[in-house]
Amino acid sequence: MASYVSPRKRAQKTLELLGITVKCNAKVEITDQIREWDYGDYEGLTSKTIREQRAEKGEGSWDIWRDGCPGGE
Repeated sequence: MASYVSPRKRAQKTLELLGITVKCNAKVEITDQIREWDYGDYEGLTSKTIREQRAEKGEGSWDIWRDGCPGGE
C-alpha cells in the first residue's frame, strides 16, 4: 500500500501527524501530481488580509484567478 503526498512540507507534516504510514505500514510517495496551489508571498494569509494589504499599498481589489500570487502561481 502506498500513501501519496504533495511535495509541500505542510502536507508531508500533516501526513506524519496523522500517522497513516505507521498505522497502515504504507510507503510514502511524494508526487507533484497532487501538489497544492503555491500562494508564494501570500502563503498563510487569509483573503481578507491579502485584500487589506493590497489596499494599503494602493493596489486594486484582489482575485486569485485574475491576479494570481506574487512569488507563487
